[in-house]
Amino acid sequence: MNFQINEIKFNSKKIALTKVNTINSNHTFTVITGKNAAGKSRLLNTIIKSFFSQNEISKDSPNKIIAISNMYNDRFPLKPPINSVQKYEYFGYKSKNQTNNDDKFFYFKNLITKKDINLKSIMTTFEYLGFKPKIFVSFSLFINKRVQYSKDFPNHIISTFKKNEKNFKAYSEDTKNIIDFYNTINPSIDSIKSRKSILFEVSNIFNNKIESHKEASLNFRFKFLSLNKFEQEFMFILIDLVKKDLILNKAEFIFIFEMIRNKNSHKRIYLTEEYSFFENKYFYKENLSSLINKNILTIANISFYNENSSKEIKFDNLSSGQKSIFNLFFSISSAIEDNSLICVDEPEISLHPEWQAEFILKFQEIFYNNYGCHFIIATHSPQIVSGLNSENGFVVDLENNITYSSKEYSKKSADYQLAKIFNAPGYNNEYLIRIGLSLLTKLTQSIDFTAEDYNNLYLLNDAKKELPDNDVVYHLINQINALV
Repeated sequence: MNFQINEIKFNSKKIALTKVNTINSNHTFTVITGKNAAGKSRLLNTIIKSFFSQNEISKDSPNKIIAISNMYNDRFPLKPPINSVQKYEYFGYKSKNQTNNDDKFFYFKNLITKKDINLKSIMTTFEYLGFKPKIFVSFSLFINKRVQYSKDFPNHIISTFKKNEKNFKAYSEDTKNIIDFYNTINPSIDSIKSRKSILFEVSNIFNNKIESHKEASLNFRFKFLSLNKFEQEFMFILIDLVKKDLILNKAEFIFIFEMIRNKNSHKRIYLTEEYSFFENKYFYKENLSSLINKNILTIANISFYNENSSKEIKFDNLSSGQKSIFNLFFSISSAIEDNSLICVDEPEISLHPEWQAEFILKFQEIFYNNYGCHFIIATHSPQIVSGLNSENGFVVDLENNITYSSKEYSKKSADYQLAKIFNAPGYNNEYLIRIGLSLLTKLTQSIDFTAEDYNNLYLLNDAKKELPDNDVVYHLINQINALV
């Protein structure tokens, strides 16, 4: 059974999002149009929250809700309420800001850290943009060196080293020792949580009889600084993890240890990994994904390769339109399930008009291996309306509360869409000029108007309200009215 919303109550009105029930497994597409402040974004928010309020998943609920926006001020909820049973994922700038920085690689990070992704749609996205379906990701380690020796160093880690009479340096000389190192230190990391009286405990570690906190701090700092740069970096990472109550498993522990030890000391990059998104070659990198999610590894750069050449293109050299397409399609590809609700707010941002029309066509094609989803898209773009040619496609004029079948408006000019759907004809609208001249010709030749002609006359007079008085269309309409 397909998921589909037929209507929603909004601003005390019933808004029809479709005109018929979908009887096949194809997706349903609803494009919402309207001027600024008409309520498009609020309507999307209302649709999503209507499912958050349900106490249980019913046959009329989506399997999952996905919300996507390239806008900085979108109205989508960041997370569902705590008591909500509805599965929900949000992709937008609010989630980026939750990482304390504007992470330009946010969408790629989300893609490479998920085990279940839509490989077919990812491959199609790469091909559409002219790239091979693989990327090379360069990682750096997040090493937080802003610590206070007297407060932040995890004394229980140092204590474990010293009580076993093991010197930290010994583990940096041979990889096989790192396993013993992990087995020795992990029970202490996992079980000791209290950091009270750190300085006195540190003093006991070094078997020193001290009389003040200051002396203990200085003594401990001296011991730490006797480590080399590699050893200090590794210790900084352990400290940061303990402060965040995060624990490394053995594989992750060894992975980081090797990265630091093998890194060129003059470079920021610790590791570069290839991710191939061919269906028979994709391999989920579990240890890497875990370290990325723990914010130990961060993406420093991403390289792409042209489909027909070996030319390398860095992420920063992609156009804003290419980045927008990656963001939109990869977000959906990493989260979509059958019978999902996908809400997209103003996808045309940063897209050339030609890409806006192609975008909606690709949207209808790229997720063909999923079924029964309802895509609801709020837009200002006449090209997106024109490109929607699905038999399950609908266009909502939110200001006038009219729902059309997309077949009525598919493959029409931008001026046609602006006049008929967006109620914003613009200057010298060619569609209005064409129908105006047709009416004027009939009037001058005394040819009777048909029902369609009267509809067009009504359209012209309605559009006149939005036209400046120096517009040629404005004067054309006045001429027609004078002769009627």
